[in-house]
Amino acid sequence: MTVLRAPEHLARRLQQVCDSLFAGLFAEHGMANWQYALVVQVRATPGLDAARLAAAVGRDATSTGQALDMLVARGLVARCVAPHDRRARAFTLTPAGLAFHEAMRPRVTAISHQITAPLSLAERETLLDLLARIVVANEEHARPGAGRRRPSRRGPVAAATEEAQPCTAPASLPRAAARSASSVPSSAARKPRRRPRSPPSPA
Repeated sequence: MTVLRAPEHLARRLQQVCDSLFAGLFAEHGMANWQYALVVQVRATPGLDAARLAAAVGRDATSTGQALDMLVARGLVARCVAPHDRRARAFTLTPAGLAFHEAMRPRVTAISHQITAPLSLAERETLLDLLARIVVANEEHARPGAGRRRPSRRGPVAAATEEAQPCTAPASLPRAAARSASSVPSSAARKPRRRPRSPPSPA
């Protein structure tokens, strides 16, 4: 099979491969791939607040906050007051979260090796180095929502309709409407004029 050698195409296809292979594993635990990445990130950088965690995993603040709430409710993550800002909340893994990560790690590693199986060990390291370099160099474009068009306030359908219709002069009445209008008698036509009475002839 011929593969299109374009970075954007290959990146999308590789993401499809990863999503397909990891979907079943994370579905067993009721979470998505990126939510497990959030668990890994919390362990790697304990004490970060929700905003910094969202930036680290490349997700928006709202979905990251919802995922953290889910992980806290399941006892995998603990929420505490951030030491640098008492108004913020920091997150760390609980003992249950650490045990969960340790149990998942060999299974995740096995799938990672399956993805890179066509490569040698040296090629795997080279691939990771190159991917990391590309992501770091384009960090400003990797933020959540980058590249999306803002929806029109009137909605995409209305906006597209307005753009597609050129400005034209007002159209004339359709034939049926014109015929109907012309067939309606005017008030003068409906009321015939009375003939003036001639004066009576003298006797």
